Amino acid sequence: MRSSFPSTLESAYQNDLADQKRQSAREGALLAALLYTGFALLDIWAIPSALGPVLAVRFLVVVPMLLWIVWASHRPFFVHHYISLMTLMYVGMGLGIEAMVLLANPGDLARIVYYAGLILVVSALYTWTFLGPKATGAMGLSLVAIYLLIEFVAREGKTTQDHIVVLSNCFFFVSANIIGLLAVRIRERNLRALFLAKRALQAEISERKRMEEQVRKMAFHDLLTNLPNRRLIDDRLQHAMAASHRTGRFGAVIFLDLDNFKPLNDTHGHDVGDLLLIEVARRLKACVREFDTVGRFGGDEFAVILSDLDTTADACAAQAREIAEKIRASLSVPYRLSLRRGSQGERQLEHLCTTSIGVALFAGHEVSQEEILKRSDAAMYEAKQAGRNQVRFYATGH
Repeated sequence: MRSSFPSTLESAYQNDLADQKRQSAREGALLAALLYTGFALLDIWAIPSALGPVLAVRFLVVVPMLLWIVWASHRPFFVHHYISLMTLMYVGMGLGIEAMVLLANPGDLARIVYYAGLILVVSALYTWTFLGPKATGAMGLSLVAIYLLIEFVAREGKTTQDHIVVLSNCFFFVSANIIGLLAVRIRERNLRALFLAKRALQAEISERKRMEEQVRKMAFHDLLTNLPNRRLIDDRLQHAMAASHRTGRFGAVIFLDLDNFKPLNDTHGHDVGDLLLIEVARRLKACVREFDTVGRFGGDEFAVILSDLDTTADACAAQAREIAEKIRASLSVPYRLSLRRGSQGERQLEHLCTTSIGVALFAGHEVSQEEILKRSDAAMYEAKQAGRNQVRFYATGH
């Protein structure tokens, strides 16, 4: 497993860790503040010669810095400056203990036991951060170097026994860093593998949802025009009838059939016919309200469901006629269709295609859905028999 991804993927990986970064920083800082504060009780015996300065380091420097990190972890800038803030936190904790070691006199217990606090710091560094092996290793080993600098350079007059104690402390200190480094490498590898697996799972879920949506769309929509098909038209009509029953307002079904469609298909092929049907669908949708339904029955037959019309049959008929005439006029405008003929390139074909329109009104559940559709279809055939390019209403006296 590579230690990093390509830049785009690496950015996504780091963003995926954002919540974990915030949570680990809060937990680490709060625990460190608690330990720094609690251990102050032992300073009375561990470092009596420099108790005042040591308490100042604890309560005026380190603990406020840790609490500030907790505050910063709740702010938007935290993740962007995560490396700097975590470096500040752990270097601050380590240098705080190093300062106490430096302040201790030869006879103080702090000289012997405070180095264990450094081991706790590096253990937390490797456990509670997401800095990666290089950054954590550099920080941990830097604390070892500073400890050695204090013990062998800043101190004078050490005995051989003191040197042995310091070297044994360094052995455990370095060992803690090595173990931490190995643990971080394993965790980094596992986190990246988990991230890739999660992305693959999300992609699979997204693809499955896309396919399910496509299947659902294919079941309820015409693939060519993307309009509702017969199945969805039936469902929309059922809802429109229920709304009519609830509100007392009339609705209407407009059924239309293109007059000059078959000659176009026979002469220029189905591809050109498909272009015409797509343009018809576009014009139809432009003629009605957003909440009305425009659907394709199949072939060159379309249906429009108008809902929420007037409360009287005469007014409803007037509204439906106005929309039907608007549709008839729009569909009668000549169509300009693109023809491709191999090496001849593309040329424009102008085609005139009128439409015959039948309208049937409905109120609530007075008649069935099937009967309403039959009535609009019958009215459409009356329009064809009357010379085409006409609008006819179904007469209830039929």
